[in-house]
Amino acid sequence: MNYFDVPALSYSKIKNFSIHPKYYKAQEEKASKSTRAMNNGSLFDLLLTEPDKADNVFISLPGPNETTQLGILYKSLKNYILDKGTADVVVLEELYNKVGFKQKSFIKIVEEIRPFQDGLNKELEAISEGRLVVTHEDYEKTTNVFNRFKNSEVYKKYLKDFDNKFQLQIFGKIYNTDFKCKPDIINEELFDLKLTKPSEFLVGYERFRYFYQAAVYITMLNNEGYSF
Repeated sequence: MNYFDVPALSYSKIKNFSIHPKYYKAQEEKASKSTRAMNNGSLFDLLLTEPDKADNVFISLPGPNETTQLGILYKSLKNYILDKGTADVVVLEELYNKVGFKQKSFIKIVEEIRPFQDGLNKELEAISEGRLVVTHEDYEKTTNVFNRFKNSEVYKKYLKDFDNKFQLQIFGKIYNTDFKCKPDIINEELFDLKLTKPSEFLVGYERFRYFYQAAVYITMLNNEGYSF
């Protein structure tokens, strides 16, 4: 059973509705796209729960500097292809005009972007295969964070020698309404890991309404016979 295909309420849906019903509706209608932060979180989860699959992660080849006009064009082209499935020279010229190049001709820009084409094609192929895609910088940073976590006192105290259940899919009802949740880790405690700076956690707690997540997870797991 694919967790995301199950039509039930979840923490994220409750969070979106609490912001505003119109925001909830917009999020439901919008195609889901992974952000850079989401991909880094997915990589961390993969290293923790299924480290043997980490070798299947695609590390994208560097493109043009994103602060330059060429980098902006490259990113716009990639996003267009991800959204539409393909792009031709007409689309590229439209994006070129939208970026607003003034010093370089369209032909010159085509020549400058061509060396990055092979890397872009490989990345798009990896995405089409459902593989997790991260930048080399993010891969190094996330694996370093994960290794520090594995050596931390928190890991040794709460996870190292326990019978851990990773991302257990829970389906049930709260007030006769279908709900679902997928906590990162369950043993004698309940854990859902967040990648953030300690100084920013409380801000994120309020911004992302993690108190709704705690309420949904604890209620559903208690209904399943856990005691949290």
